[in-house]
Amino acid sequence: MISDEQWRIDALNIPAKLKEVFSGEDDRDLKEAMLVVWTALATASSTIKHLYSLVREAEILAIAANFDLATPSYGLTFDGTESYEEVVKRLGGCLRAMERELTDWDLGSRPSDPNKWLVSHGDNSAFLIPMGRLAWREPKDPDQDRRPFDQRGLLRLRFIPSIVDGAKVRIVKVDRLAKSEVRGFGAVLFPHPTFDCEEGDAKFVVKAVHIPDGNKIIIDACKHAHTDSCLASVFPELMIDPEARQLIRSQLAEKPCEVPPVLTGHRP
Repeated sequence: MISDEQWRIDALNIPAKLKEVFSGEDDRDLKEAMLVVWTALATASSTIKHLYSLVREAEILAIAANFDLATPSYGLTFDGTESYEEVVKRLGGCLRAMERELTDWDLGSRPSDPNKWLVSHGDNSAFLIPMGRLAWREPKDPDQDRRPFDQRGLLRLRFIPSIVDGAKVRIVKVDRLAKSEVRGFGAVLFPHPTFDCEEGDAKFVVKAVHIPDGNKIIIDACKHAHTDSCLASVFPELMIDPEARQLIRSQLAEKPCEVPPVLTGHRP
């Protein structure tokens, strides 16, 4: 991740990027401009994102009201002296103004095909997903709303990156729900474990855990989590060492058929 100062330098250059996007003919360029601004905040460090949570929604709305989206830079300007806080406020207000402009004129004619939700700019691409009108209602008093950017960056729409951790995201339109399909959570248990402990007068330290048939249990659990359509499967946290974690990772990625040697190891 880049430094906060480099982030600020790049953010000050966003108005120039928006001028490259602007055409003023339809909402295609507006969506691309939204992606530019959203990406800047979504990929910022936790320190920068924290600044957003310090700004009340009422202030974001007030800043948004002053943007002239008909200008080539969509009303976003910087003189280079702005603090981190001011940059975050201006970007947040610009994004809110763009979202309002795009959704206020929505009369239900937006495409319902997820393949038409993809928005791209340079090396970045994401699905701009419309939300139901009920979700457009302000959930909190703007004077009290200080939710973080991940929850409040957009209120009526959502950006979902097209690639997450190297995996391509594919959005599928569900025409109907299969009522017969039941999904639940899975829990994984390790029967009869033994522990190597270092005991003192007032405390003890677990140095290692030995799990009979541990590898087989993990492999079976990963398999059944898939075949049983589990929404999630939970392993005993304090019994998963680095070797067990790597085995779980390999099962999810490769799904091998052979059972590795018996699992023993040290806690992380």
